[in-house]
Amino acid sequence: MKFDRTKKNGQALIEFVFSLVIGTPFLGLVGFLIWSQWNRAKCAYLVFDAVHSQLIGQTRLHRPRFIEVGEDEISVFGIGRCGQAFERVRLPKLESAKWKREG
Repeated sequence: MKFDRTKKNGQALIEFVFSLVIGTPFLGLVGFLIWSQWNRAKCAYLVFDAVHSQLIGQTRLHRPRFIEVGEDEISVFGIGRCGQAFERVRLPKLESAKWKREG
């Protein structure tokens, strides 16, 4: 019984090229999605940190330019844009909190 090695090698090459053509864009898409979610989480953290620092009265020596922080009577808010990610954070001031009384 003889085996034809050229058919086996050719099939392996075709399977490899086919999986490369399918796998490369898929891995690129997965990598892009992971990167964009990482960027969004990083942006949310930076905006929260800036707003929280403003709320507790801590002076920040360096705040990124892409984050704007403001406040009104009841809360401190911040808006940040990091690339394609856009995040808003609003933290209420304790003085404006309404506590529910029971009894």
